[in-house]
Amino acid sequence: MASSEKYYDMIEDMSYSKEEGYFIYLKDGFINDVTGSRSIHCEKTSEVRRVIGKTHKNKRL
Repeated sequence: MASSEKYYDMIEDMSYSKEEGYFIYLKDGFINDVTGSRSIHCEKTSEVRRVIGKTHKNKRL
C-alpha cells in the first residue's frame, strides 16, 4: 500500500486548481486537528502532506 492510500478511506472529495490550491473534504466521522473541521485547504503539496497526517476519526461522535 502506498503511503497516500491510507488516507483514501477518510476523504470524501478532493479538488485542485493552480490558482486556489487543494481543497479536501473529509467523510463524516473524521476531523482534522489543524483546521478543527472536515474541510482542509492547502496551497502546496508539501502542506497537504503535513496537514493530512493530522486527520483522524472524530472521537466525539
